[in-house]
Amino acid sequence: MTSLSPGACTQTHTHTHTPRLFLPFFCFFSHFHTYVLPSFWCVDVWFLTATVAMRFTVGSRCGYSPNLTSLTNQLNRSERLRKWGSVGSSPGVPRIPRLEAKSIAILHESPKVLLAGRNHCNNFDSNQYMLINKATKQCMLIDAADDWPDDWAAFIASSSLRLTNIFLTHCHIDNIINLNAFLSICGRQQQEEKMGGEDRGDVDWENRESDGSEKIGLIWCAAEECWVQNFGRACERYRRFEEMHLTLPMMRRNLYTPRHVKDTATFGLSDPGNGRNGYFRRKDMLLSTATNRASSFIDFGDGVLLYYIFSPGHSPGHMMLHAPTEKLLFTGDLLFYSKVGRVDLPWATGTRLAESLRLFEAMPDNTVVLPGHGRMTTLGRERRENRALQQCYQRQEIGQQEVSVGFNEGYL
Repeated sequence: MTSLSPGACTQTHTHTHTPRLFLPFFCFFSHFHTYVLPSFWCVDVWFLTATVAMRFTVGSRCGYSPNLTSLTNQLNRSERLRKWGSVGSSPGVPRIPRLEAKSIAILHESPKVLLAGRNHCNNFDSNQYMLINKATKQCMLIDAADDWPDDWAAFIASSSLRLTNIFLTHCHIDNIINLNAFLSICGRQQQEEKMGGEDRGDVDWENRESDGSEKIGLIWCAAEECWVQNFGRACERYRRFEEMHLTLPMMRRNLYTPRHVKDTATFGLSDPGNGRNGYFRRKDMLLSTATNRASSFIDFGDGVLLYYIFSPGHSPGHMMLHAPTEKLLFTGDLLFYSKVGRVDLPWATGTRLAESLRLFEAMPDNTVVLPGHGRMTTLGRERRENRALQQCYQRQEIGQQEVSVGFNEGYL
């Protein structure tokens, strides 16, 4: 999430003197509490102000100074959020108007892979990507952020593709706000195509045992369940009332059962497939936090391997997706053009973000970075120009044992 949501952060700035910091920081925190933190984080601004003031006082004595997110909140103070709200009411982030949606573009092509994408696909300024295997015609969405999934369904149908998976880098609201819509629209479309000659207009989709969405596998890390459980509250916070009352498939426990189970009643499981056991989400994949080069990959077909990399900090179960043969790296909300991910959010930690930023060391400079927000870049460019990334390495070089990015230690 960018300045509107749990997303992008800003470059490094430092402060030194406590007396000068207290008042500006108090002003900032009041705005931040009002416009950025979700309403379900019941935080007393006065208590936080006193706590932060104490930390600054102690910090000034021991040489510690906040370093990365001091300007984040000036951006997040919400010129854009405020225009959607009114005085005294909580602002929201509405769906992007249909006519303002940009066209889907081809961003990369090789003999084996196509990459399609659309930037500013919602009012969180998110990017939506799709990886396409040219040989198998299978495709995979990276996150489910786009406010207009029907455009992607039309793109898939016109290109004779089949959506097999949705890879979730993390489960902040700006990444999964339209997950149910993607599953429903694309699943139903693929189910209709599979039905062939049947009269599709006579199908009662409301009472049909399956709309095809269970055939699209979700790939995500279970460490993100804290955000999944609070999805409804986040929707309420940003006034996305249509999505607020929908249940994410990851939270519908009756859709999951071991593959070998035939009689679900024996195990006390309800079968929404009316005994056929066909509606369970067999295609979903839970990613382990213990990722490595030997086993942490997804076979995308035709010799294309996609490596998932556990990269916490911005979010507890954040995952990157790397296609080394294509030199493509989907960084989610970890690394952006001249920026790194925010850590002034619940369950975010600056220390872990700094550790995750070191995961790029073995990757070549010409690796294309495809972030969750903002423009594309390369690792070489960020190594030269990204001040936050540079300072992370500099602190490691001078022997600092626990390098941290941001002023807080998270809310763990």
